[in-house]
Amino acid sequence: MSTAADAAPPGPRDVRAADLFGALSLAADLAIGLPHEHVLRSCVIGMRLADHLALAAPQRVELYYAELLMDVGCTAWTSQLAAFLLGDEILARRQLVFFVDPKSPAEVLGWLREHLARGAPAPRRAQQALDVLVHGRAHVRERFRNTCEVAQRFAQRLGMPDGVQQALLSVFEQWDGSGPRGARGRAIPLVARIVYAASFFEVFHRLGGPAAATRLARRKRATAFDPSVVDAFPRAGRQPGLLG
Repeated sequence: MSTAADAAPPGPRDVRAADLFGALSLAADLAIGLPHEHVLRSCVIGMRLADHLALAAPQRVELYYAELLMDVGCTAWTSQLAAFLLGDEILARRQLVFFVDPKSPAEVLGWLREHLARGAPAPRRAQQALDVLVHGRAHVRERFRNTCEVAQRFAQRLGMPDGVQQALLSVFEQWDGSGPRGARGRAIPLVARIVYAASFFEVFHRLGGPAAATRLARRKRATAFDPSVVDAFPRAGRQPGLLG
């Protein structure tokens, strides 16, 4: 004779944090306009870099989760950026982050011509351009800080270790101090330095293979990227099957 217990549906299958974060990473890929598995591939690169940098086991755990959560706050400034640009904020942000040198006026002006208020009347475009020239840098820094804070709070609510949270707060900082919070060099957590560089390495690796990623790494050595991370990349990149 069956009992109520026999008739009860099975309980939900346990879901690993890695599975959840992997799914979230795919949504983040869409939000920032990059191909599926950008975050997952960046995670592979980051863990290979960890091998060559001889990270201790606790730092490898922090790196793994920080890689998967890096872009979880990426929608924190989507509406503001769209209003700021009066255009396609996904394409514009992708180009700005990965393919424009903010220290190059020519590249920044080219980006503005391509993405700012396209199709709007000339007076409106001029007004937006003036606003960008006056306030743009401060706005972008603030929005990246917001992105980091959202990711950190997300990690905190999920009970992630403090090392993961601190890395996410610093994940867009640059070696030369030109990141959104102005942190410089070794004041930036090592995990954050690896995550930031690995994201760029993945984009350029996908576009042009190991050679393109290595050229980028060398060009941004000691400016955007930690020199030790750059120096580890060619060794990691030569490993068979790095990205399948």
